[in-house]
Amino acid sequence: MTAMGNMLPVAGQLFQGMAGYSAGRRNAAAYAVAAQNATETGVAEEARVRASVRAAIGDQIAGQWSNGMEGGTGSAIDAVRESMIQGAMDALTVRRDATMKAQSYEAQAANAKAEGANSLLSGLIGGAAKAWTAQQDWAVARAGTIAPGTAKAGMVGDGTNMTGAISRVGTY
Repeated sequence: MTAMGNMLPVAGQLFQGMAGYSAGRRNAAAYAVAAQNATETGVAEEARVRASVRAAIGDQIAGQWSNGMEGGTGSAIDAVRESMIQGAMDALTVRRDATMKAQSYEAQAANAKAEGANSLLSGLIGGAAKAWTAQQDWAVARAGTIAPGTAKAGMVGDGTNMTGAISRVGTY
């Protein structure tokens, strides 16, 4: 095998690692954008819930006055207070859900970055291993031997010097 032929697997490993790293970075950036969008959507939804609650409480107080009750006093204030508490709970639930969704995206972004880094490291190690193997193959080829213990089926001898070896095909 030529030097170029030996270097192609090395280059392939390196390019594969770099491509995985690049993909991990792009995925992490996409997840970061999704996390920001989830946060912004949550803030807007929380504001909408709070505005809706304020409007409902205003309608409730207006209804109390229109029914002849003194709005915002006695049991009427208890009803308004309960509506305010429930409204606040609804808004906090929206905030919590948006925060959890954003945190999930942030975790996915971190995982994507880690996967990219692992892919790059794997490519570097794989490329180094292929280069080392190619160097060993060249060293063995120059010496006219094969490495001990790597004799292939059908070879005779201990595998250190195959000159004049006779094939054992068909003697099984």
